[in-house]
Amino acid sequence: MVDEALSNSIKTKNKKIAIFIGVVTVLFAILRIIVTRFYIDPDVHFYTDNANGLVLSFDWVTALCVVAIAVSSLFIYRYNKDGYKYLAASTSFVQGTQTEVYTSSLAGFLLGASAVVQFYSVFFKNDGLPLGERLSNYIKTSPFDFILFFLTILCAVYFFRTAAAALNYDIGADENYYARTYINSDSDTTNTTDNNQGDGKDGNANKKPDSSKMDSSNPEQQYSQGYIILSFMPILWSFLNIFKCFFDMTKAVNSPVRIYELMCFLALSAYFVSEARMLVGRHKISRFFTYAYLSVIFVAVSAIPNLILSAFWILKTNNSQILYAVEIVFALYIAARIYSQIRYSKFILER
Repeated sequence: MVDEALSNSIKTKNKKIAIFIGVVTVLFAILRIIVTRFYIDPDVHFYTDNANGLVLSFDWVTALCVVAIAVSSLFIYRYNKDGYKYLAASTSFVQGTQTEVYTSSLAGFLLGASAVVQFYSVFFKNDGLPLGERLSNYIKTSPFDFILFFLTILCAVYFFRTAAAALNYDIGADENYYARTYINSDSDTTNTTDNNQGDGKDGNANKKPDSSKMDSSNPEQQYSQGYIILSFMPILWSFLNIFKCFFDMTKAVNSPVRIYELMCFLALSAYFVSEARMLVGRHKISRFFTYAYLSVIFVAVSAIPNLILSAFWILKTNNSQILYAVEIVFALYIAARIYSQIRYSKFILER
């Protein structure tokens, strides 16, 4: 059975960290909007001459914050107990909260809208060329956008399926499943075992559970192979946007705006890798929470200023506005995942 005292202790720590990161994210977003509005050239995206040392220090503060989160994750999720080193882990990847349903549905909708806008811009462009020639020119001049069109649709399918899974799932299953069946040689040694596993004297207490006897109500056994494959689509989507940024010769790749965009896509790709790992049962939370926090911060300092300022025709952006809207919705989705995991999951220790 899950050690409730230990689980609550880990939950409390994660809650405090999440609140702190949330405050930092809001503060960084506000400061970045101010810096971008008054101290960055709206066309070439480099700092203007009136940018002083205090303004330039914002980038260093952001970098130090990111490094601090990455380094601290090596320690805050580790525990020493009975002469062994353990990592904090979640008993399951929580599904079924209303925030997950809403944010994943919104992400799927905006991704679908992004694909529709891209389709319309290509096939309904009034340039007098035949449709076939227009499509051929588009593939030659924008190969990454052409591939991204299909990845965007697949990403939308993944988020809609995630919303459907969350909508149909009883969240109470997460609270009792592992209490009955989670017995692992790498798990917290303070966890008790059920009657079928013995009292530990015969050496059977640390055996892994027989997969044939696993509870059919466990949501992680119901993920289809197709759904697992779809979970890689946001990763590919993020990576392809990174490649698109590097191969776009019309924009300066070393401008502050572009660097933040690259880091945003990189952080999102790292988060979705950690989410895919959670789906297949890799429940150690250090990577999951670390990449989630970094993703939210980079979206705050990149996508939010770009979308808000471009909406008022103040900033000329590198990408379409709907792309920044998608990134912001991804951040909301990730925040919903953080909330759900801390609020409803049970936590254990694994070696």
